[in-house]
Amino acid sequence: MGTVGTPWRRVVKLLVGLFGVSLALMGISCFLILATGSVIEGDVGVAMAGVGYLVAAAPAIAAPFSMRVAKGLLLAALSLFAVAALWGVYSPQATPVSLVVKMAVSAFAALLVLRVWLAFRATLAQE
Repeated sequence: MGTVGTPWRRVVKLLVGLFGVSLALMGISCFLILATGSVIEGDVGVAMAGVGYLVAAAPAIAAPFSMRVAKGLLLAALSLFAVAALWGVYSPQATPVSLVVKMAVSAFAALLVLRVWLAFRATLAQE
């Protein structure tokens, strides 16, 4: 017999997979809208949104099959989002933003680096 939470774990995996598929469909629909030529201005923004949806969908689609792969994809997605946010806030061509936004983006990147370092340190301590 299985463990107590097995049916719920299957339901959660199914819901996570469906969420990932819905994000991927939103990303693909962004590209289809671009391909039809329906976007006159802001085509770069729609393309970036499509890429963002697809990058965010990858860990959710992989989670029901392999949590190890999903964790790696999630780390890659969060790193890409952190780098893009830092570039968008601190690049010379960026639109001027308030100090609060700059602090929030910097805090997100710093917390991500801290979390990865702590996880790496814990992995080394177990060996």
